[in-house]
Amino acid sequence: MPYQMSQAPPGTPEEVTIEYLLAKPNEKMDQKTLGELSDQQRSATGHVQLAKRCTRIPGDPFGLYAAWAGNVSHASDDRMPLPSSRRDAVQHFLAKVPNTEAHGLATESADCGTIDVVEDNDEEIVIDFKIESLSVRLMQCKDLNLVQKRPFEGIKRCRDALNAAKDAFDEPHMSIQIQQVVMARRLLRLEGSLNPAVSAIPIDDSKRRDQVLGDLRSEAREEYWLHSTKPQRHLLRHNVVMLHSPDVQRLVDIIQAHWPREWNNGRYDVDFFYHYLADKTAAEQVWELVDVDLFDVTDCNRRVVFANLENATGLVFDDDLAQRLADTSVLGRCGDVVRFLLQNLDPEL
Repeated sequence: MPYQMSQAPPGTPEEVTIEYLLAKPNEKMDQKTLGELSDQQRSATGHVQLAKRCTRIPGDPFGLYAAWAGNVSHASDDRMPLPSSRRDAVQHFLAKVPNTEAHGLATESADCGTIDVVEDNDEEIVIDFKIESLSVRLMQCKDLNLVQKRPFEGIKRCRDALNAAKDAFDEPHMSIQIQQVVMARRLLRLEGSLNPAVSAIPIDDSKRRDQVLGDLRSEAREEYWLHSTKPQRHLLRHNVVMLHSPDVQRLVDIIQAHWPREWNNGRYDVDFFYHYLADKTAAEQVWELVDVDLFDVTDCNRRVVFANLENATGLVFDDDLAQRLADTSVLGRCGDVVRFLLQNLDPEL
């Protein structure tokens, strides 16, 4: 976090202080925190109230606090340089996607009306073009209708993609037996001895015990899927009983005795590391990489299925101000900043 000028260590460059990053000097260095104020002082500060919209903030002529916000926004401050040409072009394009034919919209929005029709068949229309030098891909799926109850079922492209992904990653889920063995091995290594390590699991405190076992199982899943090779996993699956020692078996017995019932492959027991590796494999071997700044996918009736805009902050703000926002960690704390970005790109949000 940047220092205030008054608190910065000797030799700290002025360019990394809060006052410089905010582009406005802070003349009131000796200020109290909210907790240090008396009730009378607090009532006179003009602070905004949580969950209550406030359009007039004393001492802040540009401040606006929305009811849903995490901080005060300054969207109307004319000192904030917004690159209106590119932003307005993208906003115009997004607003017309639901009600404009794909070829016409691409030609109208593209720089110099230049478009590249990648595909135009019974299944899809795919068009590449530029908007203010931003690379854009507009894709309309003619075989997809979001109004249907299960729109993706029965579509050939979906079946082919799922089958190809299954062929690329054809390993079964991590069985309970393997989970318990890998957990026991990790527990034995953590203990650093050949003892049964009963003390490592709090047997009497059921809530704490489940937490310890849960952390241990998550680490075991990560080790199995992300830090083991496919041949190693294959060997463990086919020789799980023969590959562990009596010391590991003693720990397996302890883990089995306190194994939560809801972990027995229930519908809510999701292995996130399994799904991560499956998706990663499909992304590398099956799915096409679309490397563009703006990617918009619609169904047969031009309803938006998916949209992605790279560097939205840099689009709405200039690069210098976007870096200042990142340096002061504003984006990480202010939900209203994110919503402001979206509102400036699509009025319907």
